[in-house]
Amino acid sequence: MSLFTPQERRIIYILIGMIAVGSSIYFYKLRNPFFGPELDRVILDMKYREEGIDSLIRLSTSPSKTEHKTSSKKKDEIPVDGININTANNEELMLLPGIGPVYADRIVKYRKDNGGFKDIGEIKNIKGIGEKRFEELRDKIKVE
Repeated sequence: MSLFTPQERRIIYILIGMIAVGSSIYFYKLRNPFFGPELDRVILDMKYREEGIDSLIRLSTSPSKTEHKTSSKKKDEIPVDGININTANNEELMLLPGIGPVYADRIVKYRKDNGGFKDIGEIKNIKGIGEKRFEELRDKIKVE
C-alpha cells in the first residue's frame, strides 16, 4: 500500500527537482565571482562601448551603489549666497545637505501654511529638522 497516489508522487518529484535546480543555481552564483558587482561592471562596460564612450574612464568615475543616493544631488550647485527657503522650489531645496523630497515637501507646505519663514531659525519647526541639521544648513540658506 502506497502513501501517495501516482499523480502526487509525480508532483513531489517535480518539486524536488525544482528545489535541486534552484539550489544548484544559487550555490553556483555564490562561488562564481563573475556574478554580482563584476557582472554589473561588464554590463556597464558593454553599455558604454555601444554609446561610444570610453568605458574605463566611466567605470572608474561611476559611483558605487551605496554612493548613488548622495552623489545624485549636485551639492556644488548651491549658490554662494545661499538658497532662499521662501522662494525655492523642491528641486532647489533638495540641493541642500540632508534635504530630500520629503523634507522639501515639508518646507514648502510649512511655507504655504505659515506665510513664509521670518528667519532661518524657523526652519527648525519642520518635523525632522533639529539643531544638528540646522547647523549643516545655516550657511546655505537665507530668508528674504
